[in-house]
Amino acid sequence: MRRIGFLIAAFCIVGSAAAADATTSDVGAAVKAAMDLKADPCQDFYQYACGTWRQTTKLPADQTRWGRGFSEIAERNRTVNRAILDDAAKFPGDDPNRQKLGIFYGACMDEAAIEAAGTKPIEGWMKEVGKVKNPKDLMETIGKMHSASIPGLFGLGVEGDFKAPDTNIAQMYQGGLGLPDRDFYLSNEEARQAIRAKYVAFVAKMFTMYGAKPDAAQKMAENILAFETKLAQNSRPRAELRDPNKTYNKLDKVGLKNLTQKLDWDGYFKALGYPDVTQINVATPEFFSGLQDLAGSTDAATLQAYLQWNVLRDAAGALTKAFDDESFGFYGKTLRGQKEQQVRWKRCVAQTDGALGDILGQEYIRKQFAGESKKIARDQIETIQRAFANNLPGLDWMDDTTRQRALGKMGTLVNKIGYPDKWKDYSKLKVKKGEYFSNLVAASRFEFEFEAAKIGKPVDKTEWGMTPPTVNAYYNPLNNEMAFPAGILQPPFFSKE
Repeated sequence: MRRIGFLIAAFCIVGSAAAADATTSDVGAAVKAAMDLKADPCQDFYQYACGTWRQTTKLPADQTRWGRGFSEIAERNRTVNRAILDDAAKFPGDDPNRQKLGIFYGACMDEAAIEAAGTKPIEGWMKEVGKVKNPKDLMETIGKMHSASIPGLFGLGVEGDFKAPDTNIAQMYQGGLGLPDRDFYLSNEEARQAIRAKYVAFVAKMFTMYGAKPDAAQKMAENILAFETKLAQNSRPRAELRDPNKTYNKLDKVGLKNLTQKLDWDGYFKALGYPDVTQINVATPEFFSGLQDLAGSTDAATLQAYLQWNVLRDAAGALTKAFDDESFGFYGKTLRGQKEQQVRWKRCVAQTDGALGDILGQEYIRKQFAGESKKIARDQIETIQRAFANNLPGLDWMDDTTRQRALGKMGTLVNKIGYPDKWKDYSKLKVKKGEYFSNLVAASRFEFEFEAAKIGKPVDKTEWGMTPPTVNAYYNPLNNEMAFPAGILQPPFFSKE
């Protein structure tokens, strides 16, 4: 128990001893310093493993959670990426990819240009969505919005078919809410009611800042909450979304039209840019049945206000400081309990990683995961797998059939280590100096096109679901693959030394 406690403590702390050049003894000393050796691990294991660290560590004001394993590494990675991006912005050179990094990050950091632009970057969208008068207009407009990754009404993604995972299909699911979950709308708990009141005030304030008169803004906010509440009523509880059998309802386009005959799916997919999509999974059919009734019974003014709100709230972080601060005040402080917004360079690093992850990732691995790192990490993981296989015969609780299936699954498991073997091609993505919002839209359209083009085609199993600097890992059951980005393969979790 005490040995395990020492191991778990490594995940509680990293601190200065976890720097890239830390020695084994440094890391060991830091791990031990985090423990509370006076505690009985059989009575309070967490206190034993992490007690001293917990008692001496404060939550940073710009964070909502803090664990000095993942969090410290993430902070260190941000600093590394900042240096890369600052350098690319100052010295772009001749490489088009490096130039894109510098232009995108530089535009995000150019607060003067953002302030000067005001709300002009979204005026075209606000006018476009403000013309909706009926359900047909609504579907066409949502198609245009989704093609630029602007949220609204429902979600659309691309993933392997659950029952034929070698083929990509369109995945459609419930969505369209400005609050995190259906329960925020439907619960009668006092705390939830208070959140809804603050949400209405927040929506009204944002519309007022955009130019609406206070009374009109208040009315729009109330109508938006009522509309979203009806979407929430049609939505499944979160727990029910975890059952893959219940969320597998594969339909072709004819089936989707039969399910919701009053919704113009031809207009939606045409506006989306993919009129020939046929392979579709509808995760929650009842949500879409309810959506067609809601679309037909809602007045044009409310539909317009709802769509404009989706544009406004989605763009807020790319607009002036006033909009950015107001958005953080609700989504950061009120909903997440974050006391201070992260400094701008941290947010711009995150945005650049999201938009140009494979370009930034190449620069990152040269600094933080170079040389034999990938090979050594792979060798370690394969050694662990062999140990797993060697232990199977000694498990008296596992029958022979299960044992063989475990070996079979292990034998086909794909380990993705550090970074992709094939990098994404960003040549079609165009970015402009000093135009942060348009660059965000361009990156969103590029990513949407990249994903949508996969529908109906074989799954490319070389692709990654995370960027190389990410401090995380994942298992994808459809492909039976484990991915370990370079961002998490850092001390004390991993070192090639």
